[in-house]
Amino acid sequence: MDWREMEMIACARLRLYTACEAFEAGREFSEALLGVAGAHRLVRTAMRVQAISMALEWRAGDMDAARAHLMSFLRHYTGADYVRPILREGDAGREVLEYLLASDPDAAIKSAATGLLTMIAADKGKDKVAGLSERELAVLNLLPNLRDKQVAAELSISREGVRYHLRRIFAKLGVNNRREAIQQARSIGLLPP
Repeated sequence: MDWREMEMIACARLRLYTACEAFEAGREFSEALLGVAGAHRLVRTAMRVQAISMALEWRAGDMDAARAHLMSFLRHYTGADYVRPILREGDAGREVLEYLLASDPDAAIKSAATGLLTMIAADKGKDKVAGLSERELAVLNLLPNLRDKQVAAELSISREGVRYHLRRIFAKLGVNNRREAIQQARSIGLLPP
């Protein structure tokens, strides 16, 4: 198992602690993960853990602890410019950013937080009704007119990659085949009629 797989499992475990409201166990696990990430200089891993930990504290109702995790995330963000972890946290990210901005942070943190808040608002406004990723949306947009091989060529991915994305699209839309996926996508406004 490589580090990326271990990281995915660790982040899933931290999310599970949050979902089960095992906040103390989540805090201990988060601290251990941040220690490992720091020791190995894994900035993006630390940022992912900080974002999930922020959501854990938000869900636990400890806004000051959530703000502390967000501040750590923002310190990394100013050097790494990696936003996905905060965007993924949705309402937790938005509310903690608003809470942070209300506390009158320094100019650099305020600028970063304001930019992230704008990105969260823009991300929320996108057609993400079914929770599709950008790549899945790209595949979906090509489905009505192209076959798998043509989609693969158009997006510069393998046919197996197209099939992988199709399976994920089908699962997210709750359908069983291409025709149903296209119909469902049209009915919810992801594709033009």
